[in-house]
Amino acid sequence: EPIFNADGRFTGYRGIGKEITERKREEALLALEHAVTRHLADAATSTLGLEAVLRRICESQGWTAGRYFSLDGEVLRFSHAWGQPGEAVERFIARSRDIVYRRGEGLSGLAWQTGASLWVRDVSKDPRASGSSGAALQGGAFVFPVKAGERILGVMSFSSSDVREPDERLLRAVGVIGSQVGQFLMRKKAEKKQRRREEDL
Repeated sequence: EPIFNADGRFTGYRGIGKEITERKREEALLALEHAVTRHLADAATSTLGLEAVLRRICESQGWTAGRYFSLDGEVLRFSHAWGQPGEAVERFIARSRDIVYRRGEGLSGLAWQTGASLWVRDVSKDPRASGSSGAALQGGAFVFPVKAGERILGVMSFSSSDVREPDERLLRAVGVIGSQVGQFLMRKKAEKKQRRREEDL
């Protein structure tokens, strides 16, 4: 909207900056979705695919560490991680290796139970956070389920050392990413079974 002063002289526009910021954010998240698609298409193994996705989300969105917890019967177990270099992050990931979540327990267990993404601006002040990874990263966090159709295969969890305000657009993007990763994992599992059958012949 053009703005004019008392003399009728044009002085600038109002509202353009916000529209550009929102559009750039939308473009950045679409680029993230496309990058995840490429990483998964190029990954030779499920490990390489999961680690590439964790790293891409962390680096592009400014998160300190990302973890994947895989569904193992009646619990979620640590499976993969990627983190920014540093001692605190290494401790955080090392502590994560022994974590087991039951349905509804901690943020990852809640994402498993509800089948929905979840954002916490400050884990140190949210009773839903389990605190089982220690105090290494006491900032914002978000989690989302990895799905194949309606079936939940695991949960991706991202942590920051800083408090992070909720980002609804990112939560929508990770809904798509969770389905992409789920389809990728099912495809890799089917390929593995096929290779075993061929080896047995």
